Amino acid sequence: MSANKIILFIVFILMSCGRVPAQSKLLAPVYPGAVKSSLRSNKTQSVFLSMDPIKKVKSYYNSKVGKLSSKDPLTKSYYLENLGNTPVVAYGKTMMTANQISRQEGYPDPDAKDIGVLLLAKSSSGQGSESSASSTTNISSANTSSTDSMQAMMAKMQKKLMQAMGKQNYSKSDEQIGEMPDLFEGLKNEVYMQRHSKKEMLAVYNKYKFLDDSFYLLVKDKDGSMIPYSKQLLAQYKNKLSNAEMMNDHWNYWVGFLKKLANHAYKTCIIINTKPSSWHK
Repeated sequence: MSANKIILFIVFILMSCGRVPAQSKLLAPVYPGAVKSSLRSNKTQSVFLSMDPIKKVKSYYNSKVGKLSSKDPLTKSYYLENLGNTPVVAYGKTMMTANQISRQEGYPDPDAKDIGVLLLAKSSSGQGSESSASSTTNISSANTSSTDSMQAMMAKMQKKLMQAMGKQNYSKSDEQIGEMPDLFEGLKNEVYMQRHSKKEMLAVYNKYKFLDDSFYLLVKDKDGSMIPYSKQLLAQYKNKLSNAEMMNDHWNYWVGFLKKLANHAYKTCIIINTKPSSWHK
């Protein structure tokens, strides 16, 4: 055996005997292509985000850990408080119960709970749904968040104003545009200024409405706080336009914003618990 081959063999052995990859501490494999999120990742679980729809991610874990259920008790824990009142589609698989963990540790573990894998997808516009209404979990008894309620109220006020001005033909499309989320504010202004049609607006919205139902990685804001990338990017695009520039046509500018955001939008949140033996190290 040549000297070079001997060296390569030794390097291979050393690498094989090295530190165990972090993924081996998890109860299930990380979904291919998923990225880790710092939000809610801790000693007992890791949170990952994937750009694939939940149906595809669910199929992967069905083959890896067994069939996931929409009625798994895991849906009542973890990450849900961070989603406000947004309805979610949730699927989970219990891989260890709290009793099993306590028996394994030999004493009642304060961190013990039913653990395994949990998948989440927002569904306020139906993007996460797999046509089964029973798979949708509403985190709050309220049907809409305060933001949604405010948008609905503004849309009604706009409708009354238009009718008072004699525009009785206030259509369903006007109502739809009025209720669109902040991500589409720039394009809505172009329609209100009559530089672009409602038909154009609805076409763009239908293409990019999944952005409002997406998860985003957290980034550091100017004040040091952590905010979703979507909010940071929207603020940056708004700040680039001066009041004078607002009088010009910026349709392509705001479509460009949506295109850029789409490259950072994740459709599925994946929570995987770590093995209990690693919790107290």
